[in-house]
Amino acid sequence: NLPTNVDLGRLLHEAHDRGMPTVTLCHGPAALLSTARAQGKSFAYQEYECMCFTDKTDAMTPSFGYLPGPMPWKCQEAIEKEGIKVMNTTEAGATTQYCELISGDSPNAADNLGVVAAPILVQHAMGK
Repeated sequence: NLPTNVDLGRLLHEAHDRGMPTVTLCHGPAALLSTARAQGKSFAYQEYECMCFTDKTDAMTPSFGYLPGPMPWKCQEAIEKEGIKVMNTTEAGATTQYCELISGDSPNAADNLGVVAAPILVQHAMGK
């Protein structure tokens, strides 16, 4: 349960405070919710923008076999409630970068996300 993991929340807060690139794909932004669980900290990504798998698509996926049943909770709704603006309305393989957060909307975005994120990660690792 990454969204409620206190240790992950602490780690993401440290990465956020240092401006370290953070990459999410599909339902990955749910992990950002853990920052609200870190002791003495608030949600680190309020007013950020990102891409994620939409709740609308999640509701349809059992009908064509992508998931075996309905999702037990709504990722998009949960991150929007904390103040993230989800930029996509469908899954088209889109990516975006907002500050240090680099995100892709679905598995279809994996290649595009790598193209966007890899040079940023290399620059960060090289200290530039």
